[in-house]
Amino acid sequence: MADVVNLRKNHSGGGGGGLAPATRLARTPSRRSQFLSRFFDSRANEADRRQSRDDLVKRGILQKEAVFGNDLQHAPRDVATGMPEFLVRCVDRIEEMAHTEGLYRRNGDAAAVQKLRLDVDKDNYKMFDATDDPMLLAR
Repeated sequence: MADVVNLRKNHSGGGGGGLAPATRLARTPSRRSQFLSRFFDSRANEADRRQSRDDLVKRGILQKEAVFGNDLQHAPRDVATGMPEFLVRCVDRIEEMAHTEGLYRRNGDAAAVQKLRLDVDKDNYKMFDATDDPMLLAR
């Protein structure tokens, strides 16, 4: 698998500054380049090829998130309304704290938002129900 590189050389003399006809130079790709070509090539051998997201989901290695990163149609539902449970809880909590100034203008603490997100994905709403920071929920 040799690639061909076309090079042009400047004329060193004559003052014309024109380009010479292209010369051919053969080179062999590096081992790294060959490995990456096989890794990303969808027609390559199954053992050499990077597995697709669907393959990883089928094998149980990659799992869908319960709430975040999931389609709303697949999210757990609230029994009373039939809407996604997280949305119903979130809207109810934000409406309770609607008197807060700058509710949608200020951001909540990123670390607390991440912790809240992980807890909700594990179906643990204790921290969510206990929060008194509306910016954390509105972010």
